[in-house]
Amino acid sequence: MSYGPVVPLLQLPAAAFSHPIAAVVVAGILNEAILLLPLLALARQGVPSSPAGRASGVLIVAALQSAMMHVSASAYWLGQIQVDAFAMGLAILGMAALLGADPAAPLSKRRIWSSAVLFGAAVFSKQNEFCLVAVFVVYIGARDGARAALGWILAAAAAGAAGLLLLVAFSGWNAVFLNMWLVPTKHPMGKPGVQGIAEVGGVFLEQLAPFVAVALSFVLVLWKVGPRHTAWRPWLLASPWILPAAAAGVMLPISVLGGVKVGGDVNSNHSLYYLAASITLLAARLSSVERPVLPFLAAASTLAAVVALLVQPHPPTLDGRGSRLERELAFSKAHPEEIWFGANPLVTLYTDRKLYHQGYGIYDRTLPKMSPSSAHLAKFLPSRMKWVATPGSPFWTPAGLVPIQGPPDLWELKWYERSPAR
Repeated sequence: MSYGPVVPLLQLPAAAFSHPIAAVVVAGILNEAILLLPLLALARQGVPSSPAGRASGVLIVAALQSAMMHVSASAYWLGQIQVDAFAMGLAILGMAALLGADPAAPLSKRRIWSSAVLFGAAVFSKQNEFCLVAVFVVYIGARDGARAALGWILAAAAAGAAGLLLLVAFSGWNAVFLNMWLVPTKHPMGKPGVQGIAEVGGVFLEQLAPFVAVALSFVLVLWKVGPRHTAWRPWLLASPWILPAAAAGVMLPISVLGGVKVGGDVNSNHSLYYLAASITLLAARLSSVERPVLPFLAAASTLAAVVALLVQPHPPTLDGRGSRLERELAFSKAHPEEIWFGANPLVTLYTDRKLYHQGYGIYDRTLPKMSPSSAHLAKFLPSRMKWVATPGSPFWTPAGLVPIQGPPDLWELKWYERSPAR
């Protein structure tokens, strides 16, 4: 796949489980943790250090999580296992490393290096996050001056160079260049020209609208009841929400472009997550102004979380019984080395003890005209393959297949049968 190695490495604990459903559940928990714990870290930085303040921080994040389940982009991050959650979560942790510093003192080298390394990890999770480099540099420069900003740039460059060298040493330059550059740049537009950009942009702005309204409401309340600052730097230090808000603005055009391309979807709307991080900091800031609103904030957050969960049409669950994965697993056990699930070779890895191709990965190889050889394609398919189950285009499928009606309990996929002559 056309992303870096950080997510597979962080998901390695899931590989310790001998059943695929257990592995997926663990991977899902890790996915949600990297998405929600950075928000909690931001909330804990802003709320008072009292027990009530810490509880308020948890309730703020719980309310945001419940609200995010009703937006298709964030519901995708919370309900699926993918790279977006790790890229965004690591970037927010990089911001938290800066925002947690003592406002009265310059950023320490440890915080600058921690932030730069976390930013590098975000980029090596999904390259889109590289565009946030300007946000980090401008914030540090405005806070502590050009020398501190240059120090962060050098630290990020060192972290990126170290990561790249390790990748090249492990996989070779050609594989790194293919996955990190050629494949992402060769993905075609799913919708043509200005029309596609306008359609996706409209959908993303519609998703952002309620979060923008909440953020602006909090800003207005803070402007009304919060302290006044006459100088730039004190205002910046007292307004940590600006950093993720700026990230949301910078990422919007990148998100739209990612959503327009083949393989992109609502999960590309990273601006939504950074805006949620900004709301987290605004809510936390409201809990410590001169007119305390902590009890009201805690009550409102709890009410929002409960109401949102009650009206959620498809509440999240860790119960794998009856899931598509369980049904695919049962079919694969009944037909060893006869079925290839083009989108999910994890199933047959557990049943056949062999790793087969992933159809989208083969499609990615075709984009820069570097398709695998026929021998390579045949080598990593089931030896007695009779059926192929796939989501369809753009996933690659072998030649010589005949469309058939699939099993009733695996209706979600398109099914093909291998021609008897092959």
